[in-house]
Amino acid sequence: LLLSNGCHVNAAAGGATALHRASYSGAVATMKLLLDDPTCDLLARDTSFGDQASPLHKACAGGRYLAVQLLLDDLKARSQLGTAVSMRDSTGRAPIEVAKDKQQRAEDESRSVVRWNSVAGGEPNWGRCVQVRGWINTRYSILILNCYSG
Repeated sequence: LLLSNGCHVNAAAGGATALHRASYSGAVATMKLLLDDPTCDLLARDTSFGDQASPLHKACAGGRYLAVQLLLDDLKARSQLGTAVSMRDSTGRAPIEVAKDKQQRAEDESRSVVRWNSVAGGEPNWGRCVQVRGWINTRYSILILNCYSG
C-alpha cells in the first residue's frame, strides 16, 4: 500500500530502511514486496543504532533464517552476494559473524537459565503462579469478610 502510494522503497526513516526492519523481524512477505522493486538497496547501511548493519546483518542478528535465505537468493540474482557477505558492521563483523555471536550468546544464556532453574527449584511455571494468585485472592477475600462480619 505504501509503495503504491509513492513511498520510496529505500526511505530510511530514523536511519533504517523498511528492508532493515523486515529483515530483523523475519517479515518475509514484506521483504518480498520490497525486493520486487529493482531499486531496493540490499546493501544499505542502518544508521539508526550506529551499527552500520546491512539487511543481511539484521536478518542474521534476528536469527531469521528464512529472511537470510531470501536475501542471499536476491543478492545472488543481483550479483551482489560477494559484497554483501563480506560487508562489515561498525564492530568489524561480517553477517555470518553476527549470527555466530548471537548463537553463542543464546547458548550461554540457555546454560545460565538451566543453572538458575536448578537453584530456583525448576523451570518457570506461569500457570501455577496464576493458580497460587487465585488461591491467595480467595483466601484474602474470606479474611476480609471475616474481619468485617466479626
